[in-house]
Amino acid sequence: MATDSSGNSHVVWLIYKDFDFIVQYRKVDSSGTPGATQDLSDTGQDANKPQVATDSSGNSHVVWWRWNGSNLIIQYRKVDSSGSLGPIKNLSATLQNAYDPQVATDSSGNSHVVWLRSNGTNDIVQYVKVDSSGTPGTVVDELSAAGQNAVDPQVATDSSGNSHLVWYRPNGGLDIIQYRHEVTAPSNSIAPSRSGTAEVGNELTCSTGTWGNWPTSYSFQWTRGGLMIWGATNNAYTVSAYDRGGELACYVTATNFAGSTSAATEPFTVPAVSVNPESSPAAGGGTTTDTSSCKTSGKVVSKSLRRALRSRKIRVKFTTNITNKTGVLKVNAHLRADGVGAKLAARQNVTFSGAQTTKSVTMKLRRKAVRQLRKRANKRMKRGQKKVAMKLRVYCFYGGKKTRTSKSQKMSVSKKKARSKKHSRSKSL
Repeated sequence: MATDSSGNSHVVWLIYKDFDFIVQYRKVDSSGTPGATQDLSDTGQDANKPQVATDSSGNSHVVWWRWNGSNLIIQYRKVDSSGSLGPIKNLSATLQNAYDPQVATDSSGNSHVVWLRSNGTNDIVQYVKVDSSGTPGTVVDELSAAGQNAVDPQVATDSSGNSHLVWYRPNGGLDIIQYRHEVTAPSNSIAPSRSGTAEVGNELTCSTGTWGNWPTSYSFQWTRGGLMIWGATNNAYTVSAYDRGGELACYVTATNFAGSTSAATEPFTVPAVSVNPESSPAAGGGTTTDTSSCKTSGKVVSKSLRRALRSRKIRVKFTTNITNKTGVLKVNAHLRADGVGAKLAARQNVTFSGAQTTKSVTMKLRRKAVRQLRKRANKRMKRGQKKVAMKLRVYCFYGGKKTRTSKSQKMSVSKKKARSKKHSRSKSL
């Protein structure tokens, strides 16, 4: 017997009818008034061990085992709250005996059924989930290990729809209780959300949202216009000039042992032209944001190439023409030297913000390029040449535009001057 949330009772039993034992069902309402008796199993073969569970809608889910002429099989039938019978469904496979079914329901109206079935040598625990429409899923084989018989399987469900199974089984000397649980893929109850202002240069953050079924890990993917942004796989993302006018979203994928499920933030659009509130025109007048093309140049300010090569560092000063910036102006640069095939310095990233127009940075020289330049400079010194040509190329990203400037200059090999003819040749680098 089982009861529902309305106080009705749902009763199943066996009765001998037409030379066979069959399963019958009757609903008793909350006032104690019995409804009509209904036959659930077919005649022609004996049924046995009926079990019943109810769901939150007042439907009954009934299981039993029945002889099919060759083997014992597990059968299932749903009785809805109005008393209408669903079709009989075979849950276990034929060719071996199955018996001792148990059933439990979850908050979504699904049934979770366990039973014992012989594998030809031992009785093992099997399980299947029957959805709320009465359609069985795939049978999970061999929940208990082979080698000994499992006995008396039981099932219960939790608020997330996961099933929890127990049985007892000999371990070669004593009977022990064993347990397993079925976990479904994570389910999202509150969608992820993003924080931060969608302006170029600003950092956005994506929350995981709220999930059920115990996720063990989360992964993130930012998209632009529905397409993945390469490399944007962290919960934080910095808006770039390429995002202007585009629709961004953050997808969160939650994973557990049963699988993965994804959910996304509400899509949002990055303005095509960013406006700084402090510099926007007001009713009483004001200035507008500078949207002119970025012209940023760089100049090597280190005086001695000798010292730079020894420390593998060189000082460079950058100057930009953008004075009233919205967000962040980004620059990257690389340095080459005459006669050196490789770039002398690693690509250097520089940012300007607010009214800042100049910035000095130290660029780190590449070890391989330093060796090449040292050889080149030594040859020049032997020929009496005291300077090496440098070329600094600067790329500027601002206002959705990319501009490039290049500057060539000559750098002294050494600040020291020759004192006499005897010392007219500088020492090698």
